[in-house]
Amino acid sequence: GVGTEGMDPKDVSALIRGPEGSALTMRVEGRDGSERQLEIERRDLLVPSVRRVRMVDETRKIGYLVLTSFSNVSVLEFDAAVSSLQTEGMQALILDLRSNRGGVLRSAVEIASRFIPDGVITSTEGRGTPHYERADAELAYYAGLPLVVLVDGSSASASEVLAGALQDHR
Repeated sequence: GVGTEGMDPKDVSALIRGPEGSALTMRVEGRDGSERQLEIERRDLLVPSVRRVRMVDETRKIGYLVLTSFSNVSVLEFDAAVSSLQTEGMQALILDLRSNRGGVLRSAVEIASRFIPDGVITSTEGRGTPHYERADAELAYYAGLPLVVLVDGSSASASEVLAGALQDHR
C-alpha cells in the first residue's frame, strides 16, 4: 500500500524488512509494464561466500572458485566446492580473492590450514601473550595441490591473512 517510486533504497529496504516468518505482499511492475502481486515469506538469507565454481581448463584440469568473503560457513562451502572440482578431475586450483574484504578470521585460518601441513599460519600480538595459529597436518587435505591466488587492491583483512599465509608457505 506504499508507493516506492523515487524513494531512497534504504527506506524501501526498511519497508520490506519484518519479523522472520511474516508475510510481505507487494505489487511489482515488470519491464513490459505488466503488474502482478507477490506474497513473500520473510526469512534470513544465507549469502554464499563461494561462487563461480568451475573447471576453467579441462585439458590441464584447472579448477577455479571465487571466495567473496569469510563467514562462519565459508570453510564448509569451500570444502564442498573443492570436493566437487576434484570429482571433475581437478589437479590445480585458482583461488580468486579479488574484492574480498574479509570477514571471520577463523574461516581464513581454517582454509589456509587446508593447504599448509606445518608451521604458523598467523600470529596476533596485543598487550598479553602472542597467540599463534598453527597448521595441523591432519587438516591439510589439499597440501601439494598446485594453487594460484588472485588478489587486488580491494582484497583486505581475512583475505590478506589467507593470501599471506599461503605465500609464506609457498
